[in-house]
Parts: sequence; structure tokens; C-alpha cells
Amino acid sequence: MTQHYSASPAASRFKLFHELMQHKVRHILLISTPYEAWIMEQDCRLSEQIVHEYSGLNLSHPPG
Repeated sequence: MTQHYSASPAASRFKLFHELMQHKVRHILLISTPYEAWIMEQDCRLSEQIVHEYSGLNLSHPPG
């Protein structure tokens, strides 16, 4: 009798993440008014947050 072992939840998530990596985001397009763009850049520092998150995930090329 053969037994089938299912992968652990962590292994399943890693496999899914690995499969999704081939579909990385390369560009982000934000559509806003000039004022909203200025507010986001001044208050949120959106581009810095994106680069920081990518660095935290050990990803080398954040989207432009």
C-alpha cells in the first residue's frame, strides 16, 4: 500500500511564490491629478517605500 503525503502549507506557499516569480511586476502606472501625485510624493514617498519593500524581500529590481 502506498501512502501519499501532501506538502506542508509552507512548502505549498513557497511553490506558489516560485511559480509567480516568472510574472514579476516590472512597471507601475499611477494615474492621478498633478496635485495627488505631488501629495503622494511628498507625504508617502511612494517610490522609496516600494524600493524598501523590494529590498526587504531580497528582490533586486523594483518596478520603475
